[in-house]
Amino acid sequence: MIGIEAGKSVGDSARISAGTLAAAIKQVGIAAAKETSRPELTGVLFEREGASLKLTATNGYRLHHTALALEAVGEDWKCLVDAKMLLKWAKGLPQQQVKEAVAVGPMVSSAETHNNIPVPVYGLHVQGTGISNGLAGNFPNYPQLIPSAAEAKSSFVVDRDVVIAAVVAVKDRADNGSDVVRLIDREDKLVISVKGLDVAPTPHRKDIYKRME
Repeated sequence: MIGIEAGKSVGDSARISAGTLAAAIKQVGIAAAKETSRPELTGVLFEREGASLKLTATNGYRLHHTALALEAVGEDWKCLVDAKMLLKWAKGLPQQQVKEAVAVGPMVSSAETHNNIPVPVYGLHVQGTGISNGLAGNFPNYPQLIPSAAEAKSSFVVDRDVVIAAVVAVKDRADNGSDVVRLIDREDKLVISVKGLDVAPTPHRKDIYKRME
């Protein structure tokens, strides 16, 4: 890699609780693709924007996104990182390190050649653990897929455990584990379905959420 030094840090590091970072990785990383036909979908996109660290992953059918608040504003950066390596780190984080603050930032992990010019590929460096592999490729323009608050017709406070239990019940009855589960607000019920077919019993809406004022 002429002119590109693997292991070189770039951009401002963000300091965050190791436990908070691990929880966000586990929340988002499961949405990354398992198949490698589109390598960019097998990663988690990290974006530092001011005092926010955003994590996003998608397999083309579902998208998981979260934003973590940072203590200080810093230089913006982004990198696309192998989801498997991130999940391995998050699941293996020792309990005694959960509350420790770690520095997280982009680092050159490798390079690709375009028109005979080496182009750096950025991975993620987590303090004390080294580099997580960076991925080349263009991550989808996910912001256009997330409805804005102005587009939402209504907002709800949801009983998380009840909805998760209902979704799991629907997935267990699906023919294919990759089928898309749909949540539809229909009259007095929140309908959870797969392949367009309602799966009963569907919890009564009032047992799942209450409308926000």
